[in-house]
Amino acid sequence: MKALFIIPEVEFLGIEVLSAHLKKHNIETKLIFDPVLFDDMFLRVPTLAKRFDYGKTIIRKLEEYKPDVVLFSLVSDIMPWFRKRAQQIRSISKVPIIVGGIHATSVPELLIELPYVDYVIAGEGDETLPRLIECIKYEKMPIDIRGVYFKINGEAKGSVNNALIQDLSSHPMPDKGLYYDAAPWSTKEYNIITSRGCPNRCTFCHNNLEARIWDKQGSFVRHRSVDNVIEELIQSKLKYKFTTMRFWDDNLLALRNFSHDLLEEYTAKVRVPFRICVHPNTITKETAKLLAKAGCWEVEMGIQTTDSNGRRICGRNENNQMIRDAVHYLKDVGVRTLADCITYLPGDSPRNVYVTAHDIVDIKPYRVIAYSLRYYPRTDIIQTALEKGVLSQKDIDNIEHGYYDGSMKLTSHDKKKDKMLHRLAGILMMSPHLSKSALQSMEDYHMEKWMPDISEIIQFLNQARSIFDKHHDVARSFRKRYFYYLTH
Repeated sequence: MKALFIIPEVEFLGIEVLSAHLKKHNIETKLIFDPVLFDDMFLRVPTLAKRFDYGKTIIRKLEEYKPDVVLFSLVSDIMPWFRKRAQQIRSISKVPIIVGGIHATSVPELLIELPYVDYVIAGEGDETLPRLIECIKYEKMPIDIRGVYFKINGEAKGSVNNALIQDLSSHPMPDKGLYYDAAPWSTKEYNIITSRGCPNRCTFCHNNLEARIWDKQGSFVRHRSVDNVIEELIQSKLKYKFTTMRFWDDNLLALRNFSHDLLEEYTAKVRVPFRICVHPNTITKETAKLLAKAGCWEVEMGIQTTDSNGRRICGRNENNQMIRDAVHYLKDVGVRTLADCITYLPGDSPRNVYVTAHDIVDIKPYRVIAYSLRYYPRTDIIQTALEKGVLSQKDIDNIEHGYYDGSMKLTSHDKKKDKMLHRLAGILMMSPHLSKSALQSMEDYHMEKWMPDISEIIQFLNQARSIFDKHHDVARSFRKRYFYYLTH
């Protein structure tokens, strides 16, 4: 049996684990990487995106490989891309299409209704996918496999696998070659994930949904053993010679004993400069020193908002002093902080955003990244947005079907408000570099009503500046991706 994965724009770490499981069951795997040139999160030029569309190449490669199944891992943001690619494949082939990922786990009963979707894996698919492909091989219906949606005579049937794999070290090592063979320009920064789950319950996050449907057996937050992680890194460093690294765990430092032991071993045996995502409540003087000693040069810290009502909506429990201390502890040891903030929270007004901007001026992180809120299916924040009149029931239906413009295009339905919130996002991104008096003047003169929208310009300039960061290979990879596909 031959399985073909297709992904857009970035590396999907989950499918590398799935590929390793499939190979363990003697199933051959291959990946097609769609570069989505001029239609990614940093650069959108519709005319050029159409000119450099990768659809015909995907079809050609699919016909050459002749897979027995085609697999997509879905997050809500890529649903428009997925529909386009899956329909193209179905127009020329009857090869079974299997979808998984968090969007599939969230709304499996809706995805299976799509005429070009044959199977949906709902829940962790490490053990489910090989069993499903075995059924397809012998033309059997997966009736007895928990966590699979399928069709019998056009009627949808299935179940969600709400159990969580507890021993992550029992997995085979991720099949990094799957991605690197398809994207040979991307090997300088190594991406890894060492755990699953998060102890926090932010209302906008996929963990919010996953924790609710979990069967409550074992632990929701699980991690690989330190030895298992270090073994992967040592082997991969020898093989791929990466020069920088990124830990993609939702909240690695929350696993205090594990993360401290991991950082100690990493310092002794790997010691490659790296970046990490952190929560403010995990940074102490001790953890900051451990991070710096191990080679951490930058952290991305989720702040989201410092407005008290916004924090309640987001399900956040930190305070400004905690954030201020975390940023200063990191700054003292030479680690810089990128502060993630969210705009477009239900009920947001200019005053709410200015509250956060004033606090950022005081806290002084290295940089602010202002994201527009993305509504993901069946997360708790959707109910808040419905109650506040920000979303209608039709909007919620569109979110669940992957059609919602506000989620996919990062824009509201109110054009006047949309322009104002974009300007506020620009002010928020400027705030680390402003004085208190300058920001107060901007608020007093209501600059969000008439200033140019500079949010996208700032975002582009930040990306351009990152190219010159010694260890920031993600920015350079963006450039390499364009160069590679425009010249091949």
